[in-house]
Amino acid sequence: MDHGKGNSPQIGSIRKYLGKSLKFYSLSAESLPPAVFVFILALGTISIFLPDKLLNDNWFYIIYNFINIILVFMASSVYLYACISEFSGKKYTVRDCMTRVLNTLPVLTAAYILVTVADIVGLALFIIPGLVLYIMLMFFSCFILDAGSGVIQSIRESRRITTGRKMELFSIMLLLNLILIVPLVIIIIVAVPQNDMRIMTFVTTFFISLLGLVQQRAIALLYLDLKDKST
Repeated sequence: MDHGKGNSPQIGSIRKYLGKSLKFYSLSAESLPPAVFVFILALGTISIFLPDKLLNDNWFYIIYNFINIILVFMASSVYLYACISEFSGKKYTVRDCMTRVLNTLPVLTAAYILVTVADIVGLALFIIPGLVLYIMLMFFSCFILDAGSGVIQSIRESRRITTGRKMELFSIMLLLNLILIVPLVIIIIVAVPQNDMRIMTFVTTFFISLLGLVQQRAIALLYLDLKDKST
């Protein structure tokens, strides 16, 4: 990961991003955070109620997971756009956020697939390149949703604003993940029956859903700071 700062935009204190990101429930559109959270949680736990015979069917499993991933990505993007609008002082409604995501969905999906493939290839080679690619490309959705960028442009812009700041960005995202993952591990070890996969799946999905919202909120905050200071 690059350490040099050069003329890169300054990032605020880690405490600032941790404090604001953990308040994932705080938006002027009060119904949006719980709605997105419940929707993602439902998508993550619906498999608990599906028969094993269906889940063991390879084609069903592939199609089910693909649809699930796209729906989670769409819901997360709605929340991300709401955060960007909120933090930049724009007036918005839940409908505005949903419409924006639907209008940009082809570009979002294409960029998401490219970024996901790049991350997987990076992780397959070595862990460090995978992490570098994740940090480098994590703002692509922001540029598509907020600036109307295309697939390649959004990736280039994300790379541009992270130049010289990857270690700082990595530190912030790592701390956010640890704050929620550590309690999850403790709860699973101490309180969740190891032989009850339904409870374990629900608890794990609950925390992952929360973590997803926290991450999107942090990405929105970092994006706005980096974009404003790099223009």
